[in-house]
Amino acid sequence: MRYFAILVLACGCATHSIPPCIDWPIVAYPLGDQILERADVALAFEDLLRKSSYGRLGEERAGFLVLDGDHFRLVMWSPTHKYHAEEWRGKIPVGTVAAVHTHPIGQPEASNVDRTEAKRVGIPMFVITLRSVVLVTEDGRARYLNRDDKAGASALHILARR
Repeated sequence: MRYFAILVLACGCATHSIPPCIDWPIVAYPLGDQILERADVALAFEDLLRKSSYGRLGEERAGFLVLDGDHFRLVMWSPTHKYHAEEWRGKIPVGTVAAVHTHPIGQPEASNVDRTEAKRVGIPMFVITLRSVVLVTEDGRARYLNRDDKAGASALHILARR
């Protein structure tokens, strides 16, 4: 195995470190509001939300957003059925641009664990709910994407109208 990574999206602490010399499968891609305008990304996020019962249950769902040629696809993580947690064990798929996971609808913010994991693994992370999309960058900073507080519209609702 050329590399091994553990991503933990939970309320606990991560204890495994990433080996320093690995053949890194993550690709750089500009992530911002414009990524949500892509139909392939919108469909991937919508599929993930559907599999999480749109955040109405305590289970999260997660996957890797992978750039495959000129389009994106979502590589789903096997569900652990843990309360407010999801984890990945194994190789990160080649072409990975970001990790994506859902949060319960009432918890749209990126958690401290989300920020810590993005920094530890060195991979951007999207936190999505039915009403919001938050991007956590590799340095642990988080910001809402395409948020329209005044109109009450969310990034995903805007995409769903297409």
